[in-house]
Amino acid sequence: MRKYTLSLLLFIMLLGLGVVLNSSTSYAADVAITPTKVTSITLPAVKQLVGGESFDLGAVVAPENASDKSLTYTSSDTKLCTVDKTGKVTAENRVNGVATITATADDGSGVKAECKVIVTHTTSNMPAATSIGKNSIKLIWFAMEGMDGWELEMLSNGVWNVIYDGKATEFNKKGLKNGGKYKFRLRGYIILNGVRYYAPYSSENYGATKLGASKITSIKKTKMLDNHYSVIYKLKIKWKKVNGASGYTILYKAPGKKGIQELGKAKGTSKIVEVIVWKKGKGISKKPGTFYVTPYIKHGYEFEGVRSKAKKYKFKYKPQ
Repeated sequence: MRKYTLSLLLFIMLLGLGVVLNSSTSYAADVAITPTKVTSITLPAVKQLVGGESFDLGAVVAPENASDKSLTYTSSDTKLCTVDKTGKVTAENRVNGVATITATADDGSGVKAECKVIVTHTTSNMPAATSIGKNSIKLIWFAMEGMDGWELEMLSNGVWNVIYDGKATEFNKKGLKNGGKYKFRLRGYIILNGVRYYAPYSSENYGATKLGASKITSIKKTKMLDNHYSVIYKLKIKWKKVNGASGYTILYKAPGKKGIQELGKAKGTSKIVEVIVWKKGKGISKKPGTFYVTPYIKHGYEFEGVRSKAKKYKFKYKPQ
């Protein structure tokens, strides 16, 4: 009886184990993967470029494990600067102003970031000395669209000093030394959030105040050549020295004529000039010729001083 009981128990145990094995079930779990969205984009806040220059925005996308880090870039003003799909920004030439570069996440998160790009022309226009006085020089320059103002500087004792700061495109510098030589330069600037961003300096330009007048002291004939239709006179003209003068220009107005012509230049205080007087019939005009001397300063260019008073000279002639 006991033998059958053990066999029955063993059978029941094996049967139970089979039920357990057969009843084990496999479950296929469908796990949904949620993409990680972009939460922020970091760009330089402000960047200044000179026309023709380029730079990479170097956008930093967070979080590090964002599923899609791709960005789309746009420029608010492609006349100022352009941006390619990689974030390389290029400034256009001969323009000034501020453009906004925007980077937008492509994952639909709506995350954006901006960089202000300040574009300045490669060279501000050069100031030109126009009206020149004994103690003053007036300078002018052309306005450039997009600039908020200008700084005009003058070289004095080896140091550049700002002599004008504002929006105008001309300035009259007064209180200068008579016969003084000066250099000037200019740069424009753009103001963004109260900060100035300067364009490169212009080329340097020259200026000199006007020298006072000389005085012609004598005019003497050194030679005369009688031709068929004219008489050629060689005259030696002398004048007084003007301190600071690099040289002098001799001017002449022919008898009865309105125009004034240049006869030549001299470093010293005398020069032999040649004048042609046309014949009328058998003689020449009885009206005198008129001579002037003007001092000048050579400083980059020639800056004329005050013209002397007229000196009359009556041409003497006897038909041969």
